[in-house]
Amino acid sequence: MVKSVVYDHAYTLDDNHKFLKELGQLGFKIDEMIVEHPGKAICRFLKFQDSKKAQKQYLEFVSVKGAQREKHNHAGLSFRYTKGLEKYYDLLKKKDGLTPIYIHKNYNWKENDSDQLPGWNFLTFKNAPTRSIYPWFTEYEPHNLSLKTTTNPVHPNGALKIVGVELSVTQKVHCFFEKILNSKFKKEITLSDGVKLIFKSSSKNKCDRVLIQVGKLRVFEKFIGRSKLEIQETETGFLIRNPNPSPRMYDLEVLE
Repeated sequence: MVKSVVYDHAYTLDDNHKFLKELGQLGFKIDEMIVEHPGKAICRFLKFQDSKKAQKQYLEFVSVKGAQREKHNHAGLSFRYTKGLEKYYDLLKKKDGLTPIYIHKNYNWKENDSDQLPGWNFLTFKNAPTRSIYPWFTEYEPHNLSLKTTTNPVHPNGALKIVGVELSVTQKVHCFFEKILNSKFKKEITLSDGVKLIFKSSSKNKCDRVLIQVGKLRVFEKFIGRSKLEIQETETGFLIRNPNPSPRMYDLEVLE
């Protein structure tokens, strides 16, 4: 198990939030919060919370147009380091072959982007050996901003929490993940919050799917047919195909 590293969120390109809206028809509760990032990237969310660990986690759906769209043409996978991100930056910058970058961004960056105010801290990697998957770390500084958000999301379809992420990777990218997670592993590794990262050896790199646990599959099944999304039954649940035409975007799988 990786010490002090937890799953934070994963993002996908979602033009005009079509995917998100269809997931709402499938019984997922869409969070009210809307965040804009530089480049007019409009972000909306599905939030989850593991009640046993009080661990917040989410999926992010990014709608962006023009030249900025190509910059987001990958699946994003964000982690958190629970003991202070700057400390983790100090650790990783000593590793051979890594070029981590520590960045701060104010929450209210549109009004004030020069002073150091409460905001996000990001740990990115200049030399990530793939353009298909964008891994990084996010830290959220305390703030008193008035943001509309669901503290304890309740999804009508019984969705509870994110329990895993499946990725197809080359050996080079596998080694890269070992470095940024500061741990050796073979086919899978469990983060300290219990979320599993499952790696499949491949000649191409892709974030294949995010695994979402539901209380009862029969409850989720009642919503099938209300959405235009392509849904396939699997050995463990149901696969929800991402409608984005880019092959880099992840699908979702619900399972008990």
